[in-house]
Amino acid sequence: MNIFLAPLFSLFSLRFYRQAVLSSLSKGLAYLAYLSFLAALAFALLFHVYGKPEFREMNQWLQGNLPPLAYSPEGLTMNAGSPRTIVNPKYGLTITFDMTKDNISAEEAGNAMIFVTKKNLYVVAPKGQMRVYPLARPGRQGNLVSVNETLKKVGEVFDRWIAFLIFAASFPLFFIWKLLAAIFYSLPGLLINRMRREKLAYSAVLNVSFFALTPVFLIQLLDLAFPSLPLSLGLAGSLFLTTIYLFLGIKLTEEKIAPS
Repeated sequence: MNIFLAPLFSLFSLRFYRQAVLSSLSKGLAYLAYLSFLAALAFALLFHVYGKPEFREMNQWLQGNLPPLAYSPEGLTMNAGSPRTIVNPKYGLTITFDMTKDNISAEEAGNAMIFVTKKNLYVVAPKGQMRVYPLARPGRQGNLVSVNETLKKVGEVFDRWIAFLIFAASFPLFFIWKLLAAIFYSLPGLLINRMRREKLAYSAVLNVSFFALTPVFLIQLLDLAFPSLPLSLGLAGSLFLTTIYLFLGIKLTEEKIAPS
């Protein structure tokens, strides 16, 4: 069994599924890791093409519009009059800075989606609920740091490494997601296994599930890459399509009895 060509053969090859039934569980897990690697790589490339320019544009907007801010463990200071509001017309993002306040209420936040005071950062939800992120660290020692310069440096690092970071973060997420999906799909696989004359061990059923989820996974990736196309299967559609491939891999791979 060639793991590198498995995503292709798992779409149509009965011979391939006969090999999958006989292969070890470690080979199925290796395939799942390989499939997750390809998915994470595709996800990172999609972000590099579509998401990175948006991230770069937002970062440049922040650097060009952010008032002069400095941070110390006591909180923020701003070298501009308070309050100061900046608005991003493309994303509708409104940020208000007011260094005369430490704490605010939802009414005081007004139309701001983000409200920054001397000691706290508030994120306002559409329903008026606020999340508070403390900025001040009482009792700690530290020098005054320019927020603008730090933002610039962080933006440069992210611009260089963000695609790799997304790949590194999404690879284990894809693997865990599809491992759990394979365990779920193995349940209808066990029902199909009852149709066989010679029953397979659960490890073999689970192994087939690793390969049988490939079509749904590929459709999900295409749906991610082209959200305007009607490719979403939903849970019922995913279960139906995967069950067809489970039937192919578990029942149809059974050797036929020659007529006597």
